[in-house]
Amino acid sequence: MGGVGLLLIQMAKNAGAAVIGTVSTQEKAELALVAGADEVILYSETDFEAEVKHITDGTSVTVVSDSVGKTTFDKSIECLQRFGYMVLYGNASGPVTQFNPATLGPKGSLFLTRPTLFDYTADRKSLEWRSGDVFKWIDEGN
Repeated sequence: MGGVGLLLIQMAKNAGAAVIGTVSTQEKAELALVAGADEVILYSETDFEAEVKHITDGTSVTVVSDSVGKTTFDKSIECLQRFGYMVLYGNASGPVTQFNPATLGPKGSLFLTRPTLFDYTADRKSLEWRSGDVFKWIDEGN
């Protein structure tokens, strides 16, 4: 669990979401729990797709934020419920190079995005708008 993942946990919890974190080590699992994750799965030891479906009673999740990439991508897609969002923001295990976008429809009209910070903060107004909540939460101690 890297810095972005830890920040995402805190932001999602602040917005009222239930959070399932997937990590590669016990040390990262502890960090995710301290950050507020409700459940943590060690994907290096457990089939995280099956565990997510177990935790959610088969309903799966609405959003997956994946920084690992190649080794977790396919299972991450399988964890999404209809109209779910797959946010692929890193490739720690390598880039996803083989993917057929046509599979998103039959899996539930899924959305896939590969965001980059610079697109969301292209001008000063965008930067201030997007960072405003984060700085407000810091100021409030959240």
